Amino acid sequence: KCTKHSCFRGASGQEHGCPMFQHPFMVDNNRDCIFCGKCIKNCDNKSIHLNLRLAPQELWDIKIPRKADSFLIVSLSAIFFPFAMHQSFYNLMTRIQVMVSDHFISLPVEFYGSLIFFGLILFFQVGYYFMVKIQSRILKVGNEELLPFMGYGFIPLVLGAFLAAHFEIFVNKAWRVIPNIQLLMGSTNQFYSEGLLSSGAAGVLQSIMVFGGLCASMFATYRITTRLKNNRSVEPNKLMLPFSFLFIFTLIFLFLL
Repeated sequence: KCTKHSCFRGASGQEHGCPMFQHPFMVDNNRDCIFCGKCIKNCDNKSIHLNLRLAPQELWDIKIPRKADSFLIVSLSAIFFPFAMHQSFYNLMTRIQVMVSDHFISLPVEFYGSLIFFGLILFFQVGYYFMVKIQSRILKVGNEELLPFMGYGFIPLVLGAFLAAHFEIFVNKAWRVIPNIQLLMGSTNQFYSEGLLSSGAAGVLQSIMVFGGLCASMFATYRITTRLKNNRSVEPNKLMLPFSFLFIFTLIFLFLL
């Protein structure tokens, strides 16, 4: 019955259309939707509904996977290393600067940090490309079809690793919230640093986050693979390569936390 496409174009003289230039009929993910509700208000046929679904379902149900998304998630995997190392990464760059300066030329420590930073991204991207290339032959799926899709399976693990790293910062620094509020109100009490949890308890919770991300990534990778195989069952040996990568990443993430 729809002839006006008011949800996308807007109702004449009343409401503007979708501010994100999304047509509800063609939306297969919630990456760009801001839930403003304009499409619901503008629709004359009352045909637009908000459907609830499992949070990770979008990873394997997305209709048009993007290479940019896979590039981003693989890059975030590489960036996790300097992020998790904190001060240790800067100390390492300082040692490299001193060692190189003694034998060659003196360059700022930021140069070596940037070199390692972008070098890690390049290394991970090349490794991901070759992993997908081998996996495409195992599954007998086109490389160009698998390349943008496989990265979505890594999202839960990378998300779990970053949440675990931020959780450590939260546990160690959250005690500052109340003292800072008291300082803003003019209080000059003596404050002592005190973590919300012991290091052992925080470590257990961090491990749960990372292993939870691993399990979700393995399931998402399985669902992505079955979809590429037209929803046919996939033998476990055909998933050994991506699962091995996920397991190795998990061990490295846990080591750095």
